[in-house]
Amino acid sequence: MSTATAIAETPEQRAARVTRVLGRVGGWGAALTLAILAASVALRLSTSFDPAGEPVSTLPEVLETVARLGHRLSAMVVSVLAVLAAMIVFSTRPWPAGRVVAMVLILADIGLLAALGRHTPGYRVAAVTLANVLGGMVLACAFWWLREDALPRTFRGPPRAAAYAWLALAALVAQSALGAVTSALAMRGDRVLDPLHLAMGVAFVAFAALAAWPHLGDPRSRVAARIVASLAAMQFLLGLALAQAGATRPAPAGWLHAMIACALALALVSLAMRSRK
Repeated sequence: MSTATAIAETPEQRAARVTRVLGRVGGWGAALTLAILAASVALRLSTSFDPAGEPVSTLPEVLETVARLGHRLSAMVVSVLAVLAAMIVFSTRPWPAGRVVAMVLILADIGLLAALGRHTPGYRVAAVTLANVLGGMVLACAFWWLREDALPRTFRGPPRAAAYAWLALAALVAQSALGAVTSALAMRGDRVLDPLHLAMGVAFVAFAALAAWPHLGDPRSRVAARIVASLAAMQFLLGLALAQAGATRPAPAGWLHAMIACALALALVSLAMRSRK
């Protein structure tokens, strides 16, 4: 942008431009965070333990190298995007409350995940696995929040629709937390939490239906609602199949199960943000 154009730019035009840039940063941040989660889940699900209790990767060496390199590069770019987003959000006045909340979540999450990095290899502590999964999911949602906040509000959602979507997202986060612990224990042959994880899956499907239902009659939000409903049903059916497979469950199916949960989280953020009054 030239100096003359910048001088002629009105406050409204500048605010619109800043919002567009922030939306792009949020979209890329969410996409790269999903890439980090995809690599992390693949590495975790392909790890087993030898008789001495040492972690052993079952991935081909080339795939493991690509996954680890992609994880590191994506994490570096996400950190840069977080700094850029913070500069944009905190250099503008007034500070929109929603953007500030999203930025606090992003910065806190990046700090947490960086601190956990040295404790992650080996997957010896279930709490570290849990924190990595939840931190990554919240980070993706916070970036997506910035992206959704940049979109124009073309309609008002049905009464209480936003609350239903946030409630479903909270249920999904709780279910994902339980899933992370269940997966960490299963790596050592302990499947005591499998029944509870399956039962919570039923509860989440109910919450997802509650979030999607108010939007099904509105042509402007019907697509997002159908995505939530379809992904929730797919997630539950895949969870049933994995539970039936038990110890023989294939790692790719477990990876898909985890990534559907991440996609569901972003879809629910979209529903919640597009339902605001």
